[in-house]
Amino acid sequence: MSHLTKTKAGREARPTQKLFTPVQVGPFTLTHRVVMAPLTRSRSEQPGDIPGDLMLEYYTQRASEGGLIISEGTSISIAGRGWFGAPGMYSDEQVAGWKRITSAIHAKGSHMFSQLWHEGRSSHVSMTNGAAPVAPSIDPQYWLDSTVNTSTPNGWQKPSPHRMLDISEIPGIVEDYRKAAERARDAGFDGVELHAANGYLPDQFLQDGSNKRMDGYGLNRKPNSFPNGGCRGAGIGVGWQSRGGANWTWWNMEPHVGQQLGRSVRLRCPAIKPVRTRISPHH
Repeated sequence: MSHLTKTKAGREARPTQKLFTPVQVGPFTLTHRVVMAPLTRSRSEQPGDIPGDLMLEYYTQRASEGGLIISEGTSISIAGRGWFGAPGMYSDEQVAGWKRITSAIHAKGSHMFSQLWHEGRSSHVSMTNGAAPVAPSIDPQYWLDSTVNTSTPNGWQKPSPHRMLDISEIPGIVEDYRKAAERARDAGFDGVELHAANGYLPDQFLQDGSNKRMDGYGLNRKPNSFPNGGCRGAGIGVGWQSRGGANWTWWNMEPHVGQQLGRSVRLRCPAIKPVRTRISPHH
């Protein structure tokens, strides 16, 4: 019995001990394996979605020597906004705000990645300067569903009716990812992560409930063109082949999305290994 107890205790101790051992993540050697995941806090300064003093305090408190922080979801464009109070990465003022934060993080010996976010149809016209939210396909049941709401300046509201992206518009969104990654680099981030989960735009292209396209961006294409284009735009486009990652969801709990990714759609992304995957419906 004492042998079994000792063995069991040993098994319980090893994971805890390993948590505080170094690990190589892309070009970075972390001194421990406690990585801060993205957590939306809606604390950017308005108007402008600008990272301010409150965000500076929040991230600085959580930085540690040799650690890694992945930022909250950060809008890549005005058209990609969908959560009131979330910071952006599409203006010079936002870059200046983020630069204060990354400088403080680096001063504590930590690393920081920016999570690039386009919410697609999960948005409201009050967030997109009056433009209809965009999606791979049109699904009226999404904006009619009483359980679906989105964050706006006037509180939680139903998402606005979305429209289907024309094939000619999609390269422009990929370019928005590239520009956001370039701004993240200028703001002092060490890398970027593509938010491709939880029912947002890249995930909408990956799931059979939200993507009914029959062109080159439909699910008949493997690997799916849009998320992989976003990866290339966010990584290779700014020379960050080894400083980019993706977050996607194998089991999607978001309404009117579907469950296609785990069965037949493949992502090819120049990514940090291991690429983070999450099952949680939260972001």
